[in-house]
Amino acid sequence: MTIPYPAVVENIKQLPLEEQLSLLETLSHLIRSTLRQEAKPANSRANLRGILKPDGALPSEEALKNAYADYLIER
Repeated sequence: MTIPYPAVVENIKQLPLEEQLSLLETLSHLIRSTLRQEAKPANSRANLRGILKPDGALPSEEALKNAYADYLIER
């Protein structure tokens, strides 16, 4: 059953202030929960898979050490 928005607003206006505040708090929690669920990535690891793949074969351990040594020397 769907109630039109203007009817909902009119019904809320008729509630005592304490119930209006309670409703406001409930709506706030519902909206925050929904926003948190939408903001979370589905699976961040799956989204990053393959992002750092090299174009060719991986360099050897020795080549990495030499490249790092060259980098330190240039600094």
